[in-house]
Amino acid sequence: MAGTGITVTYDPGFTDDVHIFQTSQFYTASGSSQSGLHCEYFNNQTLYGTPVYTGIDTRINFSWGSGGPAISGFPADHFSVRWTGVIRPQETGSHEFIIRSDDGCRLYLDNQLIIDGWKDQGATTYRKTRTLESGTEHTIKVEFYENEGEAVIQMGWHLPDPTNSLAIQHASEADAAILCVGFDSPLEGEGFDRTFALPDDQDSLINAVA
Repeated sequence: MAGTGITVTYDPGFTDDVHIFQTSQFYTASGSSQSGLHCEYFNNQTLYGTPVYTGIDTRINFSWGSGGPAISGFPADHFSVRWTGVIRPQETGSHEFIIRSDDGCRLYLDNQLIIDGWKDQGATTYRKTRTLESGTEHTIKVEFYENEGEAVIQMGWHLPDPTNSLAIQHASEADAAILCVGFDSPLEGEGFDRTFALPDDQDSLINAVA
């Protein structure tokens, strides 16, 4: 609780992964106005043969726990999924692609593999940046497999810009600024290791406020 004459202002500083997974925009095909990604669900771990189910998923933001997709007769373990579509950047800059999976994942941008996490693993977050221009279209393909246990696959993309954060404005107007940074469950957890380096957006925010 602040004392008399003290004003405390809070701002999150930058968008977290959860928000990015929930709000990333995809389209089903080049030139299409239909939102979402084409999906193919396979009852094996290798994306082999004819998919059991095909359709459109609005986003890739699934945490099935010890269960599996809500598809009649579909297994809770030993399955795989492929999503395809396009993205359309609204601004030019270094865009960040984030994927979190348990177990294996692969992310292709314009048919180039940019993230390869095709292995058994606890929920692990991968990040990669690519410079994209406003008004362009880029194909996206995400592949995922589940072996056993927990099943998670989440993917999103955005244009980080912590230097324009309202938090920086508030800090510049304050007598003192407190930054809370570090790691959370998408960045570290039981079953996988993490780097000791802070995510780039946290480093950028620290440098901007300091």
